[in-house]
Amino acid sequence: MAVAGAALLALHFTWGIWFPAQSGRSKIAVLDVGQGSSVFLQLPDGSRILVDGGSGSKESGLNIGEQVIAPYLWSQRIWRLDQAVISHPHNDHFSGMDFILAHFKPRLLWINGDAHREGKYQQILDQAAQQGIQVLIPERGRRLAQGKDFALTVVGMTGLPVRSEEVNDANLVLRYQQGRRAFLLPGDIGKQSEDILLRQGVDVAADVLLAGHHGSSTSTGPDFLVAVQPKLIVVSSGRGSRQQYFPAPANRALWQEKKIPVQITREQGTVSCVTDGETLECNSVK
Repeated sequence: MAVAGAALLALHFTWGIWFPAQSGRSKIAVLDVGQGSSVFLQLPDGSRILVDGGSGSKESGLNIGEQVIAPYLWSQRIWRLDQAVISHPHNDHFSGMDFILAHFKPRLLWINGDAHREGKYQQILDQAAQQGIQVLIPERGRRLAQGKDFALTVVGMTGLPVRSEEVNDANLVLRYQQGRRAFLLPGDIGKQSEDILLRQGVDVAADVLLAGHHGSSTSTGPDFLVAVQPKLIVVSSGRGSRQQYFPAPANRALWQEKKIPVQITREQGTVSCVTDGETLECNSVK
């Protein structure tokens, strides 16, 4: 599938892509963590950032950080992280972060500041403090990383008039851009928060969209989809009788109608995209 500007968006199976620090390219990988979310970013200057690290799996003794995320990072020759982000305090976004903090020792941990406490969330924040990791709440517009032609920016929902009591709607929303290529990570925000972003005139345009709330019918509304104009939608979702509805049939039908390619981690595995700011190539690894 050709992408405007002679860039290439290729969807095929591969054994993955590794490149050295300061390569001038970005790698954004949506990891196959089951019913949860974890996105790894390696930036052109060599910075390494993990956005979320959780799974909703109930399997006894399973720590998604130890069993899935860490082995992936090690396979990519990643031994340390510069930063980590917990977009909001729900288990399926942070459950494996304790292992990641202990073994990859990021300098900073960004959170949305929600007072909600679920599972071992408070334990993870306490662990970060004990390790000397700064725990920070970013304001909207804060650039978590930036360079000559790239930036990872918090575009929501801190500082915006979110009135919902849903924890999901206060989720940190991140947009990463290098050159002409962009990625949007909306976490689990619903249509109410999507509408707030649109009313505020936030730039949400992106070549690759991580489907909101794992492709749920409560997210990725038609107006939001028009504003993002993705060339690829990635859905991070797992298996099981309940999870089989992610992405929602209505969403999947709309995406098919608009001829937007979709990659689902449950089916394709980890989805990795590499860009130099002009070209864009995305591959799945099962």
